[in-house]
Order: sequence, then C-alpha cells, then structure tokens
Amino acid sequence: MESYLDRIMAARRSRCRFPAPLQIMLLDKYDAKVNPAGLERAVERAAKLRVSADSARAASQPSPPFAPGRSTAAPAPAPKP
Repeated sequence: MESYLDRIMAARRSRCRFPAPLQIMLLDKYDAKVNPAGLERAVERAAKLRVSADSARAASQPSPPFAPGRSTAAPAPAPKP
C-alpha cells in the first residue's frame, strides 16, 4: 500500500476509482481513517520528490547559446602598437 501511495504522490500512477457499490461494501466492512502523521509524511516525501525531479529537469535543459549579460565569445586581443 505504501509503495502504491508513493507512486501516486510522485505522479507515476493515477488514483484508481472504485464502483460505488464496492466502495459502500468496503466502507461498511472496514474502518477507514486518515492518520495525520502519515498524511504529513506523504506530503513531505512528495515535496522531496518534486524538488529532485525539478532539479533533474533543470540540469537536463540545454543552456541558451547567448543570455543577456553573458558573453560566449572570447575576449578580443589587445591592439598592437
């Protein structure tokens, strides 16, 4: 279950939807609760994954050949007297 939720938080897997009759049966049979500490942990893990993915994406982007304020050309030689 934890790895499934990790994949959902990392946006590598979408949340599955259950048909209403099955959902009602499961809710009647099993107790469902949200653990605040677990939810906070999941949000922290998702934030770390997002930062990691964003930095990897930025590192894989080619740098522009010219950016304002940045010269790519070598300095010109000094004039000879």
